[in-house]
Amino acid sequence: MLAVNKNIDGFISLAGAGEVIDNVIVSQIAAQSPGLDTIARTTFDKMRAQEEIVEDVNPYLMQLQGPQMQPFMESWMAYDPAIEIAKLRTPILIINGDRDFQVSIEQAKILHTAAPSSQLEIIEGLNHVLKKVGKDDIEAAKSYTDVNFPIHPVLIEKMVAFIKE
Repeated sequence: MLAVNKNIDGFISLAGAGEVIDNVIVSQIAAQSPGLDTIARTTFDKMRAQEEIVEDVNPYLMQLQGPQMQPFMESWMAYDPAIEIAKLRTPILIINGDRDFQVSIEQAKILHTAAPSSQLEIIEGLNHVLKKVGKDDIEAAKSYTDVNFPIHPVLIEKMVAFIKE
């Protein structure tokens, strides 16, 4: 959002959500814990509808929706990334990976649709923490904590080329 108000030369979205964050989080929960997503959706809807803190939060969702997290989540939910990116009048690079299980390629496509002049790059083997991983899900999960996994070299190439333009 700073890019809208400041004099900048370009904008890079790395694994960025294309929808409001509550929709993204509910989709993530649905993929991992079917049924819990409907509870999360209900709590997010209550957060949007009322001004006070929602107290009746499911224990499994406390880290995301607990009273201590609600002011942050509500401030984040106030923004629609597709609307915000459409406001930019500068070159835009949208990068996502085909091994990102937190923010899907569809999210990147939503951003690209909102900013049609943007450059969309889907990088093979790139995960959400910008590491190069293979097809093995267990090995890919290790990249979140193992510092020996390299940043994906294609990511660096694409960013450097965009910045030099």
